[in-house]
Amino acid sequence: MKKPLVALMSAVALSPTLAAAQAALAVAAPVEAPASGDSPTSVVSSPGVKVSVSGYVRTLFSTVFDSPSDSDFIGQYDGFQMADARLKVDARRGASRVHVALDGAVDHRASDNTAQGEIDARLTEAFVEHALVDGYLKLTAGQFEAPFDAEEETSTEDLVFTDHAVESRGVHGVEGYNLSGLSLDYQVGVMLSSDPLYFGPGADSGSGFGLAYSVAATNGNAARDAQNDNDALAYTARLSLMYGPWVTLGAGYHHNELTTGAPPDRLTLRRDAMAFDLRASAYGVHVLGQFVAQSDDVVEVKAEPSIDARGYHAQVWFDAPHGLTPGYRFAHLDPTVGVDAQDPVAAERIDTDAITVHTVGLSATLPGEVLTVKANYSVVLEDKARAIDNDRVDVLFQGAF
Repeated sequence: MKKPLVALMSAVALSPTLAAAQAALAVAAPVEAPASGDSPTSVVSSPGVKVSVSGYVRTLFSTVFDSPSDSDFIGQYDGFQMADARLKVDARRGASRVHVALDGAVDHRASDNTAQGEIDARLTEAFVEHALVDGYLKLTAGQFEAPFDAEEETSTEDLVFTDHAVESRGVHGVEGYNLSGLSLDYQVGVMLSSDPLYFGPGADSGSGFGLAYSVAATNGNAARDAQNDNDALAYTARLSLMYGPWVTLGAGYHHNELTTGAPPDRLTLRRDAMAFDLRASAYGVHVLGQFVAQSDDVVEVKAEPSIDARGYHAQVWFDAPHGLTPGYRFAHLDPTVGVDAQDPVAAERIDTDAITVHTVGLSATLPGEVLTVKANYSVVLEDKARAIDNDRVDVLFQGAF
């Protein structure tokens, strides 16, 4: 049953009619099971099209060492949850590629600081990509995550820890007082980018100096919205400088105008953000450091406070024997590090939401298997004005194919 199913999915992704799907079932080449650990599974469909299927499933157990007197929602719901159920399909022909990704385990909360919500399925990525100049210039159009910072460029299944750093993801669910992270969401638009381009000695083997770039124009609001929130586009750019596979220095910039509310009571927020990061690897030791700054200004109402946010993290991990990977991460997020308000009392009251997280983790991958288990212990430190007990243990079971 698996072989016809894969062929049918391939045909549906590439053909708009049921007849084309049935024809693909009849002519699709047999799918050969990949060797253990190989990814993704590939099948050659109708003339010249190669379809690849991959994905991952992540199940998380989380427990928060809370004090019941602190809150009626923080740490009151320890247990299991589906973190991800991602299915990705790629179809290639010549210099073009179509990519579609679905996630069947998206955590959708009813509001901040509540346990009320549900898990639903959503489209995460859907785009067409064409190499205009092989390796040097690619055009991407559709729904994607524009490259901005190194942390979010790391695929979820490749994370050393159970989740992204706090300055990127924020504080979710019942982990603590909810905060928005500084990373960018999936958006709809177009992008020009390159593969890593190496030059000088060692260029042919990818061991010399190199660079990669991307420039994107998108709607700027969440991809789940049916259309843009105003008539202005958001712009995101990233440049990475590399020395072989050992050192990468990156910088990103993002500009957006976000509009909220219903006419005539609409407000536009002008947002500018920058990211700087450094990644280095040698002799099985890996380090990653990142700094993100964001500034928000309300355009129409000058009395509204301007808010600056800052976040950063540094982490180190090791390739140990037997598929083990121990690591440590220090991360900090202050969503209101600078508040330019006319009322100094209000500004002081707003600026009480900084959070620091120390995380130690251990990842274990079974040799020749798809299963990876990751265990983290996080010491969480809030601003003293609203300090709570919410240290956390997370255990993640991940299967990738």
